[in-house]
Amino acid sequence: MEIRRATVEDANAVNAIYRHPDVAGFITDDGLSPDKIDFGLVLPSPVVFFLIASQDSEDIGVFFFYPMNMVTYELHTAFLPGHRGRQVIEASRLAREYMWTQTPCRKVVTSVPTDNRRAYVMARLCGMKQEGLNEKSFLKGGALQDQYTMGICKEVA
Repeated sequence: MEIRRATVEDANAVNAIYRHPDVAGFITDDGLSPDKIDFGLVLPSPVVFFLIASQDSEDIGVFFFYPMNMVTYELHTAFLPGHRGRQVIEASRLAREYMWTQTPCRKVVTSVPTDNRRAYVMARLCGMKQEGLNEKSFLKGGALQDQYTMGICKEVA
């Protein structure tokens, strides 16, 4: 398993992972069509981090970190089917190591819709803990859903 920071040249790979039909349905709300996602527009940013997980030279997932402030980054994770479970846990460890050592990041947070049990369990297996509940914060299928706020701190990881 390897982790690398995405460059502009990786835009197609990042977009392909996020647009995959088994990924896009979980990461988009009613206001965003998966085919409209173009992460290539933000890849040149010095403060946004796309970390690509690859195994055997195949790109299998992406961690997207963007700063909420100087030390807290919000995370969005996308892994292709067939590369979840243990591979995500290992890649998560490598991504955290990268963020802890290569950026000022000291805390990572993410939001998980309450009906996405797989994502909640995976976040827990990757070391995150539930820190709160953001009520009626995600519009999916015309219905507002609550989201768990999950987090992990450098000092605890």
